[in-house]
Amino acid sequence: MSKEDTSAQRDRDEAPYSVSMGPLAEAAASFVTTKKDIARVKKMLLLLDTVPYIGQVYDPDYPASRPPFQMRMVFAGRYGIYYVVDEAEKRVDVLFIEDQRRDPLNRFFELYPHEEL
Repeated sequence: MSKEDTSAQRDRDEAPYSVSMGPLAEAAASFVTTKKDIARVKKMLLLLDTVPYIGQVYDPDYPASRPPFQMRMVFAGRYGIYYVVDEAEKRVDVLFIEDQRRDPLNRFFELYPHEEL
């Protein structure tokens, strides 16, 4: 089966979940620059529409890295994809895509204020 046939079949079959990228995830995706990393991130985003629970619940040890809501995280190479699953809407909302080499105490700094350590 050719790539075009596979793509056409996927378009005909409705995925169980829709995947949407939030503004921070869209902005962060533009910083994924190598072909290998781009391919890994795209592949994982494609998987989320059929297996949204592939990622683990994100529960960091650092209080400054703990978000005020529950989310999941899955690795795509050196990048972490952070997302929430909305069962009622059958939707996966990708919130962040982040290079995991960043300082964990500054993770998600733009989203909400951190606790003072």
